[in-house]
Amino acid sequence: MDTMRAAVVVEPGRLEVLDVPRPTPDPYQALVKVEACSFCSSTDVKIAYGELPFVNQYPCILGHEGVGRVIEPGEKVRYLAEGDRVLRPPAVYPGAKLGEFFSGWGGFAEYACVVDWQAKVEDLQMRADQVGLWPRLHQKVPGEMRMLKEDLLLERPENF
Repeated sequence: MDTMRAAVVVEPGRLEVLDVPRPTPDPYQALVKVEACSFCSSTDVKIAYGELPFVNQYPCILGHEGVGRVIEPGEKVRYLAEGDRVLRPPAVYPGAKLGEFFSGWGGFAEYACVVDWQAKVEDLQMRADQVGLWPRLHQKVPGEMRMLKEDLLLERPENF
């Protein structure tokens, strides 16, 4: 089994970086290499301290403010392509498990998956009214939007 590193809330109040299973995308998912994830001062902090009522199973992989690049689209994925940058990729979806790890949305991991829900609907694998909020958040980042790291000032201005 392939593994990756992830930020795991082992128990409320205890966060560790651990080796966890690498997610395996299904035919309607794309594997994503996570590029960045922010620590949310409300949701992630509450999950880390066991204070978010609907995320209360531990150990869980933390993080929901992520962005990553598609590296391996599943065989039935049509609306995402290798190289696309996508929002909110989770290593483990809410309500699911990745090995022994539950979902704290799972953005603080090296790899994650996103769903091509449009292809699933077109292929009659689900109805449009069954598509939940989480898959709808998997939006492509427009190509003209650059990551902050590409925009960083390399020289300090004189008046700084």
